[in-house]
Amino acid sequence: MAYPVHFDVRHQERYSRLSTFFRFFLVIPHQIVLWFYSIAAIVVVFIAWFAILFTGRYPSGMFGFVTGFVRYASRVNCYLFLVTDRFPPIGGGSPDDGYPVEISVDEPERLSRLTTFFRLFMLIPAYVVAYVLTLLLELTAVLAWFIIVIMGRLPAGLFEVMELPVRYHTRFAAYAALITDAYPWFQDETLPDPAPWTGPPAVE
Repeated sequence: MAYPVHFDVRHQERYSRLSTFFRFFLVIPHQIVLWFYSIAAIVVVFIAWFAILFTGRYPSGMFGFVTGFVRYASRVNCYLFLVTDRFPPIGGGSPDDGYPVEISVDEPERLSRLTTFFRLFMLIPAYVVAYVLTLLLELTAVLAWFIIVIMGRLPAGLFEVMELPVRYHTRFAAYAALITDAYPWFQDETLPDPAPWTGPPAVE
């Protein structure tokens, strides 16, 4: 089974020096919208937590709303940290709108009541990883800023390093928002899940 949080970002070699130079200011409108969006998303996730505990399901309308928030937050982060040079659509857009950062989440039929109940505690190790990756992303973004302002391009090797933290942050956000039971990690989303352990081999 493929990883249920799908994240794909296309590398563009040429960047605008001007928009890169003023990136921090250009992202301010999105930060304002995202702040209000996040308040609504927190309320919805809180309600969904109870819904999952009672029914084992994430209400479909709430799932779509929270998935849209995760998509928007991830696209804004990619734009802020120079993973993409294209200004994101206000509100996040849709998974197939042609934006170079594509994010979608498979809607689960059932969710675990147990892991949902203990989600805050289960998030702690993933949060530590996300924090370390944030530091890496900030450092590489500063380096990318100077390279782009001087050369007008983002090297593919540096892009690949920057892609890892934003992919993990997207998975972390989806797990924190309860829209997936898949624990955030680094595996390729196209790789199958490991086969369950069935015990030691029988001795003949």
